[in-house]
Amino acid sequence: MIDIINIIIERKEWFLGLMGQHLMIAGIAIVLAGLIGLFTGILIYEKKKLAGVVLSITNVLYTIPDIAMFGFLIPLTGIGNKTAVIALTIYSLLPMIRNTYTGLAQVDPDIIEAASGMGSTKLQMLIKIRLPLAFPVILTGIRSMVVMAVSIAGIASFIGAGGLGQAIYRGIATNNQTLMLAGSMIIALIAILLDTLFSFCEQSFEKRKSTRKRNFAIAFLVIIFGSVVIGSLVPVEKKEIVVAYDNTAEEAIVANMLIMLIEKNTDITVEEMGDLAGGETVMFPAAVEGEIDIYPEYTGTAWLAVLKHTDIPDQETMNEQLQLEFNDKYDLRWLGMYGFNNSYGIAVKQEIADKYNLKTFSDLAKISGEIRFGAEPGFFEREDGYNRLCEVYDMNFASHSDINFALKYDAIESNKVDAIIIFTTDGRLAGSRLTVLEDDKNLFPKYLCGNVIRIETLQKYPQLEAVLKLTNNLISDEEMSWLNKQVEVEGREPYEVAKEFLRSKGFLE
Repeated sequence: MIDIINIIIERKEWFLGLMGQHLMIAGIAIVLAGLIGLFTGILIYEKKKLAGVVLSITNVLYTIPDIAMFGFLIPLTGIGNKTAVIALTIYSLLPMIRNTYTGLAQVDPDIIEAASGMGSTKLQMLIKIRLPLAFPVILTGIRSMVVMAVSIAGIASFIGAGGLGQAIYRGIATNNQTLMLAGSMIIALIAILLDTLFSFCEQSFEKRKSTRKRNFAIAFLVIIFGSVVIGSLVPVEKKEIVVAYDNTAEEAIVANMLIMLIEKNTDITVEEMGDLAGGETVMFPAAVEGEIDIYPEYTGTAWLAVLKHTDIPDQETMNEQLQLEFNDKYDLRWLGMYGFNNSYGIAVKQEIADKYNLKTFSDLAKISGEIRFGAEPGFFEREDGYNRLCEVYDMNFASHSDINFALKYDAIESNKVDAIIIFTTDGRLAGSRLTVLEDDKNLFPKYLCGNVIRIETLQKYPQLEAVLKLTNNLISDEEMSWLNKQVEVEGREPYEVAKEFLRSKGFLE
């Protein structure tokens, strides 16, 4: 706990910025869901034949996993805050619609009959009688909606939106549990605080407590969310280009190097969009649509996962074809190849390697029936992934598990699995009690890291070409592994590691 408090204090400006982004995203979604949900709840109360259909639809939407919802929305609305707000609004609708409908339905019919006998119109009865009497129930729906939106907003960084989820994902990616717990704790505290305030409001209405206290609580909540919405409408200085990267230490390091080189050698302002957990499935379409300008990519990933090729040509042919297809089909260009190859490999526990004298993938295939295998979820869907591995090497593992890439080393060290897919420049390989096996049939292509930039961006800022070329052969395999270790094992920040490396190469003073 002391470590968590210390990291929050040390990086208070960063956490405050993330908190502001988090509240903005959640606040806008809450306001939109509140208005839409209130109107819809009133509508299905007046048109009761619609109630079953509308509530069933919102129930179904509510059951969709949040990551699946983001994945569905990305092709339609892109990445960033807009998509996050839309997803949170959809999730927040159910409690608002349901409680509005339920609250209105529970109003005593005798009161309505008396009001009607006194000549009140339907609109007057709705505004002056039904809604005020239903408000305690509606307030419970608002309370659920607020807590839900604040909590789910933590996953918004998956698609490049802001918020405290960035701290969580960065902590997972860099094996920094303190950072991960700090982000989680702040989200939990915000949710608990808001839940307590709404609980106080509910009790005030139910027990008819002091009007002054009730009004104060309501005013406080209105001020909070009003400020969030108004703040979101204030014009923000537009950044000139956006550099994006996924939630791995490696991409964070190289992207930070690139940002420093751009800012050192040009007057271009750069916006950093990091911790995109979707990797190329998010960044490639975002670059095509113009939502980001530059991102790091790997030749093997681009060839197999992006362009969907099944053959693996020699590296020179692959590089030429990648440049041609990215240019002609997507108006993207490869510019600046960092020099290191981060390919796939298989690592097994050292005692298993010693016991069976394992040195190659083929050796592993012979005993695969006794091996529990683990890999990140994406590996099981890739063209060069799990199915291809089993086909080429005739492997038949005893079991296989989906494991987050940042947790796979923990999984094998805690004896949850016996073998894992690794990247050959993983920082956590150094010093681990693992044996990396040789891909003796050359199943995996080379994964050479380079920059992908929008041609439109390059035409607008031609000075970027010289800067991106500075990254050519900048980092060797061994250097990249050492840099990753600094972040993944030593717990250093990617920015600091990148800056120190560029200084050692003479690019920064």
